[in-house]
Amino acid sequence: MKATQAKRSTRALETPEHATAPDEEATAPDLGTLVHGVVNSTAAITFAASALRAGGELTESGLETVTRMAEAAEMVTKMVKTFATASRTSPAHPGQGGTAADLYEICCEVAEQRRSDDGPAILCRAFGDSRGRWDRAQLAALVGLMVDAALAHLDSGAHLTLSASGYGRHVRVDVHGLGLLSPKARRVCLEIPSQVDPALGGLMTVTVGRGRGTVLSMHLPR
Repeated sequence: MKATQAKRSTRALETPEHATAPDEEATAPDLGTLVHGVVNSTAAITFAASALRAGGELTESGLETVTRMAEAAEMVTKMVKTFATASRTSPAHPGQGGTAADLYEICCEVAEQRRSDDGPAILCRAFGDSRGRWDRAQLAALVGLMVDAALAHLDSGAHLTLSASGYGRHVRVDVHGLGLLSPKARRVCLEIPSQVDPALGGLMTVTVGRGRGTVLSMHLPR
């Protein structure tokens, strides 16, 4: 009991490089404001892309780039709206059902299931309080799909790292170690949440870091 509490206290003091400020909960915009801002921004991108294509002055590669921009904006709009709807109705919200669970512990379980003697190392890290209320089986399935996708696109000689972090009203799981993904592979990764119960909620992102390969992230309400 004391050892578990000590471990939890130690983890709570760790802060990843990409962590938000400790007072995020007091300063973060509400969900409606966030969705409104994102949708307006993606709408502006879609409009600009349409205007550029209508101008008829783009090279073939330029047209391809603008088309990808428009497709990405539409995908983000769809994901954000889905996330907003699921977040308002998800049983994961406190007081609305779900089962008490720790995202870090789920990550450790998934990693253990996928480790093998001849496979890459799979490490787990925790930052902040990663506990919440979810359908545990669905969340474990989601993390498992993320790890499977990462293993399929593992950077040469790399190991996988699963990071579970929690700040304010949300938690996030990040999977590090992927190489650079093709547009098709990115789309496949972004569609991972569609393979589990939509009531789980959440938003999947694929981030390409300079010299750091690709990071899969899933953002979830507690």
